[in-house]
Amino acid sequence: MAVYSLAVIVSAPLWGWLCSGMGAVRVLRVGLIGQIGALAFYTLPPTLASLITARALQGLFAGAVLPALLAQASQVALDEADRSQRFADVVRGGLLGGLFGPGLGGVLASDSQLQLPALAGLAALAVATAVAWRIPSLPATAQVVVPRAVGHRGELLVWLALGALAAAAMSVYEVGLTTRGRLALGLTARDIGLMFSGCGVVMLLAQMMVFHRGHDPVRAFGWVAPAFAATAAGLAILAAVDRAWGTTAGIVLVAAGAGVLQPALTYWTSRTAGGGAEGMTLGLRTAVTTAGQALGSLAGGYAFTATATGRALLAIGLVLLGLASITTHRLRRRLVSVHDASIAPRSVPRNRHT
Repeated sequence: MAVYSLAVIVSAPLWGWLCSGMGAVRVLRVGLIGQIGALAFYTLPPTLASLITARALQGLFAGAVLPALLAQASQVALDEADRSQRFADVVRGGLLGGLFGPGLGGVLASDSQLQLPALAGLAALAVATAVAWRIPSLPATAQVVVPRAVGHRGELLVWLALGALAAAAMSVYEVGLTTRGRLALGLTARDIGLMFSGCGVVMLLAQMMVFHRGHDPVRAFGWVAPAFAATAAGLAILAAVDRAWGTTAGIVLVAAGAGVLQPALTYWTSRTAGGGAEGMTLGLRTAVTTAGQALGSLAGGYAFTATATGRALLAIGLVLLGLASITTHRLRRRLVSVHDASIAPRSVPRNRHT
């Protein structure tokens, strides 16, 4: 699992940089084809070496897909509201995959035989690749860059840090939910799987409420500070209450917060970077959020134990989430003050590529 994360962390910024040179659609196609090659390893008799190789290749090419999708969504957006909505749609698609993919894989897998889930994954990737091949690559003349950056390098680092913190909090929650569910409540793997499915549904509902068609990105950003606060409250309840209602409340609060945080922070990271550095920045964001997920999983393993180290880690995490809520509340005031003509429709050449 660590090999996959490491491969994403290393490769995503490079893929993001290539989006500016090769074009986002070409990078997307390379990423999907590479994923097909990686999944092919699972059709072979599994060995430790083949599994590690497959995971490394999956991470290497997975680092290309998300930055490319986001960069392409940004390039074809007609205005800032449309760009924010497209980012939310990309995140929503990932949530749907995460909602149904693990369940399907668990049903198809048997003991150490991975051929059936691998074949299902290959079929899905083949369809995705065929769709990607029908997307026209934008020529250089169509990649119009408008003055949409609203910050500077220091502010961009803040956005990246907030994204990593949100990803880490979600990983802490996932480990905590599994730990509490099995040890404190005696839930089965099936019960925990259903809980994660419910989490995905809550995230989707939260996104649909905030990132609806024609929404104002600045107004939507007003939900980010409450989302960080809700995440902190959900983690605290999950850790303190060994009852079914506590687990349910934690799921609802953390999932609702994550549903808002992912698309909102992605959009404002992209907008602050500006057009020239957007691809590289989106790749870097993928890398830091993956690092946040890995560190969050590790911290979560300690945080939900009845030890001094666990309590200290959980307390530090809750303090960081509280500071993030305060920071984003202050940022909102600045974003409102600079929300000007950059929200106007973008000028895109009228040709077959648009």
